[in-house]
Amino acid sequence: MNQKYLFALITISLLTGAGIYSWNYFMPVYANKHAFFILAYYFLFTLGLHWYLTKKSSQDKSFIMKFMGVTGIKLFLNLIVILVYGLNNKAQSVTFALMFMIVYFVFTIFECRQLINAYKPNKENNV
Repeated sequence: MNQKYLFALITISLLTGAGIYSWNYFMPVYANKHAFFILAYYFLFTLGLHWYLTKKSSQDKSFIMKFMGVTGIKLFLNLIVILVYGLNNKAQSVTFALMFMIVYFVFTIFECRQLINAYKPNKENNV
């Protein structure tokens, strides 16, 4: 794992954390006390998936299949997390699901952009 990716992940996490803090501060009616756990979950999840995908991509040519498989598994696992939380904490289930999906989209866009930039073919060699 390279340091540039880790720096970018920490930066996006801090910016997302600032957004969560602002949301909870300015919208106390819709605040969620577990929002920072969502952020920590996605930080670790994204870090682990990036490590897995970069490790596996160097071993064989089926990177796209692995990426699509991991993305599908990630989506269903996250839906299960939302469902379990919603069943156990009905009072905050809507705000939790909303916050969870916003953070999901932020980190998914970040992950896709990082992987596209990392595996973009070198234009100088494709003349």
